[in-house]
Amino acid sequence: MNKRSELYSKGLYKIYTRDNCVYCDAAKSLIANYGLHVTEYNLESHPHHRAELKELVPEATTVPQIFVGKRHIGGYDDFKVYAEESLEGLR
Repeated sequence: MNKRSELYSKGLYKIYTRDNCVYCDAAKSLIANYGLHVTEYNLESHPHHRAELKELVPEATTVPQIFVGKRHIGGYDDFKVYAEESLEGLR
């Protein structure tokens, strides 16, 4: 199993979003460009995820908030840096 398949099958990528969020859309697009599966938690259509996000990252005030496994990466800019440093070989 190659690295991309391994990451895809583990479903490691998780993103908290809201509707009409340019940075959320950009983050989802960036993840898709690497061919990775992401589980999305939209805080508007599923408001119960707000409490979950606050528990995971109490200081989070914006979306997107992105996780790789249990590791909190941060927002779009943080994920872009993470992708450049950790995922470039997957393209």
